[in-house]
Amino acid sequence: YITLGSSFLVFCILYAGLNLAYSLKLKHIAILDVCIIAIGFIIRLLIGSYAGGVELSHWIVITTFFLSLFLAFCKRRDDLEILRTQKVRMRKSVDGYSLHLVDFCVAVSATMSIFSYVMWSISPNSIQKLHSPYLYLTSLFVVLGIMRYAQIVYVKSGGGSPTQVILKDYFMHFVLLGWVLSFVILF
Repeated sequence: YITLGSSFLVFCILYAGLNLAYSLKLKHIAILDVCIIAIGFIIRLLIGSYAGGVELSHWIVITTFFLSLFLAFCKRRDDLEILRTQKVRMRKSVDGYSLHLVDFCVAVSATMSIFSYVMWSISPNSIQKLHSPYLYLTSLFVVLGIMRYAQIVYVKSGGGSPTQVILKDYFMHFVLLGWVLSFVILF
């Protein structure tokens, strides 16, 4: 830890403290529960950047936050559907949500995820670092991925596990492969 600097250690302690607070109390408070999850992703991103010596764009941090919110709100929507159809309450915070609220939050976080990714892709810093003025073309796959995930959530009621969606959905495989290949082609 000493070689990585005090910021690395501070973020590790902050992450541990946040997880403890989430586990003990914050996971029961609607909206805050999802924000804590997204903040956890940001802290992990910062820890990784310090450990790897990589400077992060503020747009990537913002994109990560909103994408994390999007996935977490999709999970809350799945929790509400389970409560409605199976009468099983998956978590206490579900009492603070309604389908209308969650659908609004999913739409906002999806929109902001796409917006912030596009802003990252056209930022002069990103273009300079990645040596391509065409980074914005990779946004197509981000939009397709978010739309497909929304389709799985709203049409197939399958938003409970983002990991399972990514592992099992062939369309999502195509999107991820296309996104990676677009970077390879651009460089």
